[in-house]
Amino acid sequence: MKRRNTIIVTATVIASCIALWCSFYTESLSEHLRKQNAGAFDANSFVNGQFAQKDLLVRDAIPLQQLLSALNDDKERLAKEYGKVLGIGSNYFFVVKGEGTIVRNDDNGMVISSEGKEWLIPTVHVFGNLARDASGWFDIDAFPTMTDFNSVSAAVNKYIEEHVLTEEIRKGERQSVVSYCAAIEVNRDYIHGEQGAAPFDRQPLLIPYMLEKK
Repeated sequence: MKRRNTIIVTATVIASCIALWCSFYTESLSEHLRKQNAGAFDANSFVNGQFAQKDLLVRDAIPLQQLLSALNDDKERLAKEYGKVLGIGSNYFFVVKGEGTIVRNDDNGMVISSEGKEWLIPTVHVFGNLARDASGWFDIDAFPTMTDFNSVSAAVNKYIEEHVLTEEIRKGERQSVVSYCAAIEVNRDYIHGEQGAAPFDRQPLLIPYMLEKK
């Protein structure tokens, strides 16, 4: 009986050691695969695939007139139904659509008048994360590294520069009418009713997913 108990204890110890080793091995393998995936990620191809579904983004975009009206009447509901946030403390991002008239178009970008306000559309270099974050295409938790997630911004902006801001658009003349589907950022403090907060910067941006002359 004593010998049998010794065998059982020995087997249990061996099994525990194997299980412990496997757990470390699995973690190491997972880390290895994560690094491999990070190196293999092709942001440009991924973004091209998302833009192939651009029509759905345009379809579901909120008309700018409706957004501006809701900012006055029911900001919280607007944010809940249409807004996107990147994380705690983030501003709100929306995809809007509408039409506007070119007020001026120079090396600083195109300024259009739409729904009683002037909006700046960068036409030379597109910077920042606005187009990425407003689209809803990219879940930060799905990316193995922040480097991959940040590379998406550069790829989205590059796509917009090369395929949305066409030569015809860049040469748009004053008083020309354009239709757009674009990303917009709204101040979080304004949405939540902080006194003195403004909804937009002094010169609010529209980053276009679609921009066409009428």
